[in-house]
Amino acid sequence: MDLFVYFSPAVVWLISGLVLLLIELTTPGLFFFISFAFGCLFGALGGWLGYSFAVQAMVALVVALIQFSGMRRALRRYTNTVQTPTNTQALLGKRAVVTTLVTPFQPGTVKVGGEVWAASSEFNCSVGTVVRVLRVEGNRVVVTLHHTEG
Repeated sequence: MDLFVYFSPAVVWLISGLVLLLIELTTPGLFFFISFAFGCLFGALGGWLGYSFAVQAMVALVVALIQFSGMRRALRRYTNTVQTPTNTQALLGKRAVVTTLVTPFQPGTVKVGGEVWAASSEFNCSVGTVVRVLRVEGNRVVVTLHHTEG
């Protein structure tokens, strides 16, 4: 009885595809190995049809890349592509209330969304004035007078 069992190339491709499929099932959220498992299926088809190993590997790789690209495009439609501003980007355009006098020559402080920030402005802004955040420079916000339309 021989210890070595001969496997045809098609069987090797199918076993490889099953192993990659099992790896895909144990790694949640990747969707990477399933493309190569799908490619192995076509590599097995090439092996079953009698093509050389180089042709089988090329077919498997090309099919895996095509499948990966197609799956990536299809899944991109379902992902959340809306970027929510965070950190200092979320401050831009927000209303703020002056807590310490702000002048063009002396920075003061403003309260933006419950947080106190150092502020500078081109205008004189007295305590209690409602201003709008133009930009963030380091740890200081640059504000302008907030004009309400009524």
